[in-house]
Amino acid sequence: MFRKSILFVALCFLSVQLVRAQEKEEVFDNAKVEVPATYPGGEQALMADVASLVTYPEAALARNVQGVCLLGVKVDKDGFVSDARVRKALSRECDAEAIRVVKLLKRFTPARDKGRRVAVWFTVPVRFLIRDLAR
Repeated sequence: MFRKSILFVALCFLSVQLVRAQEKEEVFDNAKVEVPATYPGGEQALMADVASLVTYPEAALARNVQGVCLLGVKVDKDGFVSDARVRKALSRECDAEAIRVVKLLKRFTPARDKGRRVAVWFTVPVRFLIRDLAR
């Protein structure tokens, strides 16, 4: 009975470790994989879509906050944006808006490395310029 209990505990522990290992997906630098992730229409389309989705935060507008927020964006192995992190902050409001916008982007063509689809990180600049509002 004691051996069965130890065996059961050991199997439970190994199962938990296996699940944790599967959850920790390796994420590569998009510039260092064989075939990088690409946005439909290319980089110009990516920047155009980002610009069209941005809503200038009122608080940032009132304080004349302008500049670029740099985001690290994770594209998973299926081509979806699965995470976004601020790499260079502009303001709390602009940073939050930038993250909201990249999560709305279209599905990417996934990156490939060594013949398999992989998750990647890359940088997306999100521009906040008040003069752009006049257009």
